[in-house]
Amino acid sequence: MAIKIKTDYKKSRGFIYNRDYYRLEAIFISDKFVKHKKQILQKLEEVDFIVPANRHRNAPQMYELDKLIDELKVKGVDMIRIAINVLSDFRIESENFKEDDHSYFNYFQAILNKIFFNQSPQFEPSEFPDYKYDNEESPKELWVRIYPWSTKEVYESYYPFISILKAKLPNTVRKIKRWETFNRDLELYLLYKVVKENINRGILKQQATTSNPKRISKSPLIQMLYYPEFEAIQKQYGVIEFENLDKTIVQCKKTFGKLNLL
Repeated sequence: MAIKIKTDYKKSRGFIYNRDYYRLEAIFISDKFVKHKKQILQKLEEVDFIVPANRHRNAPQMYELDKLIDELKVKGVDMIRIAINVLSDFRIESENFKEDDHSYFNYFQAILNKIFFNQSPQFEPSEFPDYKYDNEESPKELWVRIYPWSTKEVYESYYPFISILKAKLPNTVRKIKRWETFNRDLELYLLYKVVKENINRGILKQQATTSNPKRISKSPLIQMLYYPEFEAIQKQYGVIEFENLDKTIVQCKKTFGKLNLL
């Protein structure tokens, strides 16, 4: 159902704004991760380790993760276990991923890149001169292999052939565009979560009534309309229609799932 691109080189050629990208962005923005990062950096400072981001502006090109992890292991700091614990705190566990799914490794690597290099999540598209199907008789996926020497001219000449290969797949893959209202929608979703917890604790805004003026609505969507935080979000981003608010929360639920962002 999807084309999966394998990259064999490190040079960035842009971002793929997919579900994992936005889940990681939400994690990095969260107060919880900021607290984790602060504690980790303090721990590294205690063993006289300066993170590469503070050593050189081109740190990602000058240092390799494996060597940094080994360097800290000698100092008694297990960065692998630390990264796993951070992910676990956001309910991202390796056992929740299939064996052939590299998403968990992407999360794991992104956490370390953020700590060492202060990098945003990077999911990179590439060029392609080699391929294979997951199943020749009834393919659902097309695997494309990328080489360091691939050039723009090579993959542009190769793409018509890729289009023919795609025709064997059951669905056409849509191009994923950047989520333009991500920051606003994340703020709305976090407010929604807070309001929902308040409702569970019996905290209700009295003015949030139903069609019956004497009955208070327990809908988080209705309740959040009467929070000053919602008014502040509208002041910053513009008026939000209730129908669009509902769609936004649904989209965020699909994207963030059980991610524990509060």
